[in-house]
Amino acid sequence: MVARWAHNPKVVGSNPTPAIFMNRILIILGSKEEEILKKRVSLAKKISEKFFFSNVILSGSNGEAEKMEKLWGKDALLEKASLTTRENLLLSKIFTENGDIITIVTDCTHKFRTYYLAKRIFPQNRIEIYTVNLPLKSIVSKILYEVSRLIRNAFE
Repeated sequence: MVARWAHNPKVVGSNPTPAIFMNRILIILGSKEEEILKKRVSLAKKISEKFFFSNVILSGSNGEAEKMEKLWGKDALLEKASLTTRENLLLSKIFTENGDIITIVTDCTHKFRTYYLAKRIFPQNRIEIYTVNLPLKSIVSKILYEVSRLIRNAFE
């Protein structure tokens, strides 16, 4: 018996499809609360041990990006102008391309709105959201805030 070819060289189009390399982009969203910021960066470090990211974006204003940079301790792009989650993502978009895998680190109360905004801002990209847990007392107040912001974002 003769070994078989993986494809038939005489038939046009019978070659296997070449692998497509997609960049992974990591966006860590800032927080005014230092403990949440530390948790987000810590989770991002764990994720970066599993995947290679072509760009890491630390996104937040009022010193958040700089604090994350110290905690991160590696090369990263700082996005320091954004005041809202929507702006975090819009201003991070310049560092991405269509087809990139966008990985975002935030907290559990922020996940739904972050995903909603990311799908609007990065429609050609796969979105992955990783979240840190918060204490129960923080969750109640943050959920009310998130619902109000989601309603506002729906009309922007």
